[in-house]
Amino acid sequence: RVPMIVRGPRIKAGSVFLGNVVNYDFLPTFVEWAGGDPTKLTHLDGVSLARFMAGEQPDEAFLNRNLYFHYPHYHHSTPAGAVRQGRHKLIEFYEDGALELYDLREDPHEMNNVYGVAAYAEIVKKLKAELSRVKKEIGPFSSGIINGVRYRISDGRERYFPFFAEMGKLKKEASH
Repeated sequence: RVPMIVRGPRIKAGSVFLGNVVNYDFLPTFVEWAGGDPTKLTHLDGVSLARFMAGEQPDEAFLNRNLYFHYPHYHHSTPAGAVRQGRHKLIEFYEDGALELYDLREDPHEMNNVYGVAAYAEIVKKLKAELSRVKKEIGPFSSGIINGVRYRISDGRERYFPFFAEMGKLKKEASH
């Protein structure tokens, strides 16, 4: 939750954008600004923000897109992964499998874990299924992470996971 402040020739002066962005949105944005077609980038998480910086308001699909986070090491906390969709964020702690859910609109500082509250049951079900789907796609979680490296998924497809790269069944390809 760090504000992003941008100034430049194709950025609408005084505009405010309340959608969530992550640093892996920068590459497609820079490609578009340089005259390239960011939709031709493959195996990359992230979208171009150029249209939003020019003043277009985000649609519901963008505002509710899934953002993934993976911290398999002991740095500021215990190893954990998360998926954020719109106003909700589900965190899974890898040591014991504990889950926490936060409604970031109501609780932006993540002080009130609402996992287990009946009113959030459908959201928990949906986000747990999404974390499970992603883990199956990329293989088991491991602490042997090297962020920003291209990995080959067990079925041979390549995908770039800047912050959600796993070892497990994936074979590292040094391609930076």
